[in-house]
Amino acid sequence: MLKLLHVDDDADILEVAKMSLELSGGFETVGCLSGEEALTIAPDYMPDVLLLDVMMPGMTGFEVCESLKNNEATEHIPVILSLIH
Repeated sequence: MLKLLHVDDDADILEVAKMSLELSGGFETVGCLSGEEALTIAPDYMPDVLLLDVMMPGMTGFEVCESLKNNEATEHIPVILSLIH
């Protein structure tokens, strides 16, 4: 099972995506409501892929991606940026 870290400031989107990805996609998912939270969780959780909302208050998905790519522990993790709202 692949591990996915999903970052979105909308709890409802996180929950719907979690149900969909776990039921039909074979993913184990962990959700974060902010970029700051994702930066804390990602190095310990070590997901196989990151799904980042682009438009978030505080840190945008682009900023989260840049921070994770500048971290030696997480730089190899593929990133999907989502523009859907």
